[in-house]
Amino acid sequence: MVLVPRNPKILIPAVINLVLGLLVYVIMWFRTDKSRTFHFVAVIDVVIVAIWLSSLVEFGAMMRNDRTGTVSTLDAVFLGMLPIGIAMIVRLIDIAGNIVLATDYRHWQRQKPSTGWVERTWRPVETFLVHFTWPKITEAEYPYRMLCCNACVRIPPHRPSTLPPISQRVSIVVVPSLLDTMKFISTLPFAAIAAGIVVPSTNDLKDWQDFLPTKESIASTVDSIKEDARRLASNVEDAVSFAGSKLDSFASSIEKAFEEEASTFGGHNHHHPDTSNSTIYELISKSDYATKFFHLVNEHESLVKLLNSTEANYTVFIPTDEAFEHIPDHHDKKPSKEFVEGLLKYHVGLGLYPAGRILATHTIPTALDEPWLGDRPQRLRIRVGLTGVRVNFYDKVVIANTFAKNGVIHAVNRILVPPPWIGRELMLFPSKFSTLLLAYEKTRFTDFINHVEMKGATVFAPSNTAFDRLGPSANAFLFNSEKGLKYLKALLKYHVVANETLYSDHYYKHDQGEEEEVAGDDDGGVEAEGVKHYHVDLPSLLDEKSIAVDITRWGGFIDLKVNGYIHVSVSDAVAKNGVVHVVDSVLLPHRKPGGDAEVDVEELKAMLAPFVEEAENDHHPPFLQPTLNGSACYFVECLHFVSTSSRPDGLKITPLVLDTQQMKIFPESSFFKERRASDLPTPAAVRAINRASGDRRASKFTRPPPVRTPTLGLMVKYGGDVTLTEVSTQIMVREQLLGQVPIPDVFAWTEDEGQGFIYMSLIEGDTLEQRWIDLNEIERQAICAELKPMVKAWRGLKQDGQEPYVGSIGKRPLRDIFLVSRPELVGPFQGVSAVQQFQDVCGIDISREVPIVFSHCDLVPPNVLLSRGPNPKVAAVIDWAQSGWYPSYWEYCKARRVDLNPKSFSRALLEEWREKYMPLFIDPVDDETYYHPWLWFVLSKGI
Repeated sequence: MVLVPRNPKILIPAVINLVLGLLVYVIMWFRTDKSRTFHFVAVIDVVIVAIWLSSLVEFGAMMRNDRTGTVSTLDAVFLGMLPIGIAMIVRLIDIAGNIVLATDYRHWQRQKPSTGWVERTWRPVETFLVHFTWPKITEAEYPYRMLCCNACVRIPPHRPSTLPPISQRVSIVVVPSLLDTMKFISTLPFAAIAAGIVVPSTNDLKDWQDFLPTKESIASTVDSIKEDARRLASNVEDAVSFAGSKLDSFASSIEKAFEEEASTFGGHNHHHPDTSNSTIYELISKSDYATKFFHLVNEHESLVKLLNSTEANYTVFIPTDEAFEHIPDHHDKKPSKEFVEGLLKYHVGLGLYPAGRILATHTIPTALDEPWLGDRPQRLRIRVGLTGVRVNFYDKVVIANTFAKNGVIHAVNRILVPPPWIGRELMLFPSKFSTLLLAYEKTRFTDFINHVEMKGATVFAPSNTAFDRLGPSANAFLFNSEKGLKYLKALLKYHVVANETLYSDHYYKHDQGEEEEVAGDDDGGVEAEGVKHYHVDLPSLLDEKSIAVDITRWGGFIDLKVNGYIHVSVSDAVAKNGVVHVVDSVLLPHRKPGGDAEVDVEELKAMLAPFVEEAENDHHPPFLQPTLNGSACYFVECLHFVSTSSRPDGLKITPLVLDTQQMKIFPESSFFKERRASDLPTPAAVRAINRASGDRRASKFTRPPPVRTPTLGLMVKYGGDVTLTEVSTQIMVREQLLGQVPIPDVFAWTEDEGQGFIYMSLIEGDTLEQRWIDLNEIERQAICAELKPMVKAWRGLKQDGQEPYVGSIGKRPLRDIFLVSRPELVGPFQGVSAVQQFQDVCGIDISREVPIVFSHCDLVPPNVLLSRGPNPKVAAVIDWAQSGWYPSYWEYCKARRVDLNPKSFSRALLEEWREKYMPLFIDPVDDETYYHPWLWFVLSKGI
């Protein structure tokens, strides 16, 4: 095959620069020890850079061409500019390095440098330039230790005796250096030469068919395109754009199109006929590849009139006939005529957007006026990437720039469907927004938002990554405490702007239906002259607390920054009622730029406290479930604790009086048979007792040590991760399994300053962890025998209601410590496929059907209390915080995975516990079928 140069303005400079580049290496070979070498090379590098500029000018001419060219050409332009741009950067650094060497060559032999800050600042820069330019040859003259580590101390003013003569230096140093450098830099001119062969010249762009690739070339690149797509699919945008099934259908449709000689609108002649005297409607009517779209247009008189009108220019994205084959079967349920008319209008862009202008465009208004945007045009999202032009993520332009007298036509490979509601759009991507969706559900945010009058909206949607960056403590507070839900709701309000729809290049204002182009060109042209900047403060739903948005545009590149430091990772996700911008950091009011680290709970509360609706009648989950056999739970106002309680050690604590504190009391519990509610210490008193104990952990927010009051038979467990769910669970299990499993009796529950407080019966004893090493074999076997029927009893509990679910009791999120810091994993998951839903989210590959059972989920020696004295018995099973309805294998896998205190359980003792004793009371599961897939999930999540 003979390669014919398509663009001599690119090919010839590339060939010349290749020759000049080789000349540089020749000079390196023969003039290594000559001082003027650096001058010669610097001059040659300047010439090389100047020649490259001519190629860039040619590429610029292509990009400015509005009337001709296709997407295939634009792809080649980008791929051609890439090696040239890299080559120019390399050469510019090379020029700087040679200038340093030319002006500072053997500088240390002439004078000593100064010890000022200028010298110290300059030397590391000089080191980089010198060693980048002449990597090994100059190391003897400019050693790293001299330039970087000790900038003001030179090596002695004589050549090192160990330095080989020039003949040896050439063979030892130059050749490896030359080869190492050639591996990368020398390939760039070849890439540019290839661009010169493939990319047509500007004059060739008059007919798009002149440079259509052959069927064979398309087929040969399909595999590489797929591979590129898989690598890029980690990004939200690319995950949508490069789905595997869409690539396969795209490849087949393109090959089929080129089998028909790629003549979509212009017949089968190689030279495209003049279409400038025909309207868009007339061109569609003549096409053999848009018959289905034309048939739909003919059924709607308004569309026929619109596409025949010459009063304005339009850009129509016409789906090929093959695009209609991808419509799913609706079993003869035809859509309404109004829906079809709206769909057709969504394919008609307002204004002239040829391929060249699309390079500098991010959204295009359409003929579909959307009432939920204030009767403004619904917009199309446009992006140019390595694989071409994408419309609304999933649609690809396959043929561009068929011009008519009233606009331009682009052929696309999918039907453009008007976008869904914002909420529905987020639900389409649970792997990216499951945490946000969970936040909406827990705070009933949709109920709130449905009462907000909106005509358009801008939503900054935090991804799962954004919530992860808040840190586990902040997430636990926000998602797993009643008070935290109020802060979470305030946080969600700060991410929504009502009645203001801000796209990256257009702004639908609330006032009087105003519209404004964002950081665009005044004349509507393709190129922007220099960098343009646009700033707007958007009023959020959080008491109109503003969100600062800065949009910077340079040519076709746009960058969105929120609150000065948060970059938008995916912009312009158009929706029926607004637009979504994805951010990978949660927006926080009053947070300083650069604050991207984990957020402390107190810091979070301080930022959101002014906006939290304390008096709001928020929904709280039912405290007790109907499975409690009729036991009642009463709500009682807190009785102020004004008396003085005393501890056995004589330390007296005067509890504080909290005027607004409310406490849930359980009058039927054992505590109130002999005592009153006023005997219970307030949360402030509990904290004071803990601090007075001298325990260093007493000041912890999340999990301080519990407070024991033997005189009252009381233990208070409290902390930021103590929740109402734990209380409900402990009461339910105690009621259901009374006489089968010993569990502490719950007296009361309250919440104060973000911490939950459980008042329960104090059970005296030692933990199994503390006693295990001293137990003999008979006692160990007896303890395991006691535990076995207890475990069987709670695993035999039945869910209330007909629909099964994976979650905590009452269909609340799971509380397992392995999951709670990742809100997207906690559910609840409901329905007959609940287990499979849970496993899919976690990435647990178990194909067998797995039942749902009630699990303690933290059945380890520290949570089993033994009676004191000889012949110990199981006194209680404690800590039900993580329990709930899980897949049946979870209990065993979790207990097997948890490590114990090495002071009590050595590695050998731990292995013996897991292998010998655990199977005596928990039914083990098969490693290959269950444990290994579960363990893979744990390891893959870094747990």
